[in-house]
Amino acid sequence: MIPHNMRGIIMNNVSFTDIAIVSCGTLSLELNYLKKEGFLDTSHLFFTTPGLHENIHELEAQLLQRINKAKEKAAKVLITSLNIEENREAAYRMNIHSIPTLVIFNDGEETRRFFGLQKAD
Repeated sequence: MIPHNMRGIIMNNVSFTDIAIVSCGTLSLELNYLKKEGFLDTSHLFFTTPGLHENIHELEAQLLQRINKAKEKAAKVLITSLNIEENREAAYRMNIHSIPTLVIFNDGEETRRFFGLQKAD
């Protein structure tokens, strides 16, 4: 849970109202939790089917479909997926050591980081 005293600080610095978010389905619990907590103020979240990393062609097809839908809904699209098993160098550079990890950037700067499973309620 995002502490109440941090919400104002976070929300004053970051807004997602004009951004559609596309993500792999494995992050749906975390992103929906952040939306429920008021951190993600977007009204457009799009997810692929969880577990598609084993079927890269279907994952790619779903990502393209979700990105096209997102572009219809918002001027900006944020894609939030990285397979760290296939991108170990990127994971190392970003200091990612556990799955799942959610890193939020604003203007190229990291503003927030969540790791591990988050409670749904």
